[in-house]
Amino acid sequence: MSLKAQEVLDEYSVSYSRESSDTLKLACPFHEDTHPSAVIFTTSNVFHCRVCDKSTNLFRYLQARLGKNVFF
Repeated sequence: MSLKAQEVLDEYSVSYSRESSDTLKLACPFHEDTHPSAVIFTTSNVFHCRVCDKSTNLFRYLQARLGKNVFF
């Protein structure tokens, strides 16, 4: 079974837009981000911000975004 980033983001009501066939564009929770500067690569579920250069996985992104540990 493959985890789909779109489904996880939808489950937690996180806003995003499709940037390309394999990237979703969204706001970075690690800095003040009024214009979405981050992407999640849907093939690997890796998060990367193009402004602050933070990279992590989808789960750590959600923990930062929601301000809580949602998986444990």
